[in-house]
Amino acid sequence: MNSIKVLIVDDEAELREAIAGYLELEDFECFTASNGVEAFNIIEKESISFVISDIRMPGGDGVELLKRIKAKYPDIPLVMLMTGFAEVTETQVLKMGGLGILEKPINMQALVKNLRSYFPA
Repeated sequence: MNSIKVLIVDDEAELREAIAGYLELEDFECFTASNGVEAFNIIEKESISFVISDIRMPGGDGVELLKRIKAKYPDIPLVMLMTGFAEVTETQVLKMGGLGILEKPINMQALVKNLRSYFPA
């Protein structure tokens, strides 16, 4: 089976690494970035399947990242935004081509279940 490449984008290193570590234990291949600009550079080099991005970050926020990804790669990767605030609605994210919003703190089991539903074995 091809590994599912997940890109986690968050300016909080601890959270970013915690999500990546958990997903790697669940057999996902993970990449991390601290902002939208860094994330887009990774997307240009790797065949990323799924992006989980914080919305609010210095150096390129999640909404701008989503718009850039969808402009250049309309189908892949799938993008889900995460937030601890209500600065964008789920409806707005869906209209931009994202899959929805993950509320912080992240429920890791639910995240894995979601990912597996998009990429069944």
